[in-house]
Amino acid sequence: MDELEKELLQKLADSGRVRSLDLLRSDIKNYKHLKNELNCLDVEYAKEVITRQEKVYQSDEEIQKIKSPGKGDGLGGHVESLDQKINRLTEEKDKANEELRKFYQLNNYVYYNRKWVLMSRIANVEKALEEMSEDDRQFIKDIYIEAIGFKKVMKKYRIENNGDVYRKASNILRKIL
Repeated sequence: MDELEKELLQKLADSGRVRSLDLLRSDIKNYKHLKNELNCLDVEYAKEVITRQEKVYQSDEEIQKIKSPGKGDGLGGHVESLDQKINRLTEEKDKANEELRKFYQLNNYVYYNRKWVLMSRIANVEKALEEMSEDDRQFIKDIYIEAIGFKKVMKKYRIENNGDVYRKASNILRKIL
């Protein structure tokens, strides 16, 4: 990672930083869901942008394909003059560009705000996991992120008392708050 990426990730983690054990635990539990939500947000936004951009590109391609005046499309009937066709395609392109511009104006603020919030929460969880020792990180992953099951966690870490599992998790998370 270059310095710019590290700086951005640090700013994201700082903006998503929580001081509450319950919030940190909640974000860790929802880590996979947060990443999935971020992915869905990106896919949904890209789909909307691409459909609008395709209209612009199609109009451009049609303008490039214009044949000489008087040439028909082979289907017979009225032949549109070259000037009329160029004007019509230019209007379609302008309309598609305006639609794309309006989409950006109406949606970019919301999209980037939602994206920043999700990315900051994800970065906060990742930073918290980095600050843990390898054993603690694996324990937190097993109990919250991978959720292998309460009984399996007890068996894997040789914990006999049910309350000790969550106490251990809370103690690990308190260390990094």
